Amino acid sequence: GKHLVGSVSSLINALFETGGPSANGSLRAIELRRGGKKIATIDMYAFLSKGDNTTDMKLMAGDIIFIPPAGNRAALLGTINAPAIYELKVGETVNSILSLSGGLPTLAAPQKAQLERVDASREIARYVEDFALDPKGLGLAIKAGDIITVFQVSPQIANVVTLQGNV
Repeated sequence: GKHLVGSVSSLINALFETGGPSANGSLRAIELRRGGKKIATIDMYAFLSKGDNTTDMKLMAGDIIFIPPAGNRAALLGTINAPAIYELKVGETVNSILSLSGGLPTLAAPQKAQLERVDASREIARYVEDFALDPKGLGLAIKAGDIITVFQVSPQIANVVTLQGNV
């Protein structure tokens, strides 16, 4: 809808003032249109995860901020700093999605993660595969509907003696 914003507002300021995209709106391909032409596209993930505001622009009278429907999405779950459903750009990998979530926390097990994927071309469309968070695993391409789960390191403790009771 129409919103009036201050005369010194930027694209990012206006998005925050108006409440931003709805749950179905894109955060990765917000367009600024001026005089009927697209003059900028902003990826709010870059701003929110890295503080990158290089694509922010000052608004002028008559500008239109167009928020298209959200694109493909994938979920990141488990031992993650910010588990969520992330909107994908073309070419996203496990590593790029992990970096959007703030990277791996200390308690994440790099030896095992899990990818759940639906592929209608397979005999059994829904499948799960394990992978390590090594360079090969971090380079896996993410597709729409994927669910990536990162597991926690084992709570087992080694080289410890525990005394209990009336010692």
